[in-house]
Amino acid sequence: MKNPVTRWTTFGAMSRYLNSFLTDFYLPFYFLRNYTSYTGQFAAVYSLMLVFCSVFSGLVGGYVCDKFGQGKPMMKSWICIIGNLIAMPAFNLAVLCTGNFWFSLAMIATKYIFGSSWKSPAITMMQNTVPPQQFGNIVSAYQFFYIMSGCTSIVCF
Repeated sequence: MKNPVTRWTTFGAMSRYLNSFLTDFYLPFYFLRNYTSYTGQFAAVYSLMLVFCSVFSGLVGGYVCDKFGQGKPMMKSWICIIGNLIAMPAFNLAVLCTGNFWFSLAMIATKYIFGSSWKSPAITMMQNTVPPQQFGNIVSAYQFFYIMSGCTSIVCF
């Protein structure tokens, strides 16, 4: 990957996906260990939260890029960066503040709402910087590398 946008986007997606897999493996253990009386509520709310917050975040991330990104080449990268910078403290608050189940779950929802907006802008950045003949290969390599980085998280856990 000679194109710096493609290289750095792939590296960012790999680290983000590794983070996603690790937190998705860790969070059920954390909640079921710290909040033993909320097992049923956690299962229902967490599964709904994963679906709706992640889809909402992805759609909003793409919409914001399309709406406000005209003539601002850094807008797409700022959406990726700022979303994840908001998601990190939310995750930290969720797992470090163990006194309130619903607060922890709200912080995890915040993590998914802001932290899942990276994928649409990342693909668009690559689409705008590589020749159309190479775009399919670039996206295939991008997805291969970030999914493989997520699969390596199984070894870490």
